Amino acid sequence: MKSENRMERQKIIILVMNVVIGILCLVLFVLMILTGQSLYERYSMPCKDFYFSGDINREDYVAMVPEYYRNVAEGFEKAPGMQEYYGVAKYYEAASLYKAYVATGDTARAEQEKAKMEAAAWEMGGWSVLQEDIRKQLGMQ
Repeated sequence: MKSENRMERQKIIILVMNVVIGILCLVLFVLMILTGQSLYERYSMPCKDFYFSGDINREDYVAMVPEYYRNVAEGFEKAPGMQEYYGVAKYYEAASLYKAYVATGDTARAEQEKAKMEAAAWEMGGWSVLQEDIRKQLGMQ
């Protein structure tokens, strides 16, 4: 009698554990699908403007440079509405190279980068207010 009750309780416990494991497997499967979809969208399509605007909101201008080059490599250089964001990325890249060349004393290359900064500043359009922030972030004041 005792062993029958014990066997019955064990069967119930095993059933509950199987249900919990099944639910956890289902949740894991759904999360894997969602993660796969997110990764597919992130790495198979051009960087969208919300990625660039997020970088600007976080003042993470350095992240914009590889996003810009990825879009260029994938043929999205002329994507509508992205030119100003590309201008910010180009300005940051040129400013950081300008600072590096000035620090090493390479004035010829520094002047080239300064010219790129000026061209990129024009491309920045409405984001040209970020020039001051970028220079501060790079310690170019």
